[in-house]
Amino acid sequence: MVGSAGDVCKTRSGLEVLLNGFKGLDPQFDITLENLADAADIEDFDRVLKVWIDSGHRPDISPKDIHSNTPQSHWWWF
Repeated sequence: MVGSAGDVCKTRSGLEVLLNGFKGLDPQFDITLENLADAADIEDFDRVLKVWIDSGHRPDISPKDIHSNTPQSHWWWF
């Protein structure tokens, strides 16, 4: 992963919003979302994020990047 910790977390949150927030709107769009999930390899992305956080190698995230309404389900921010 290349970029700031905030940018990486924003990318993962964006994927989460797309994949879960727009699921079920249209069967054809669900296929597009499945293709996006496959292309992004979400499981691998999350595995790397967990290693990054657990190992203490994640750079600090600027407090201004974490919004007060960031859901706890977006664990990669915390």
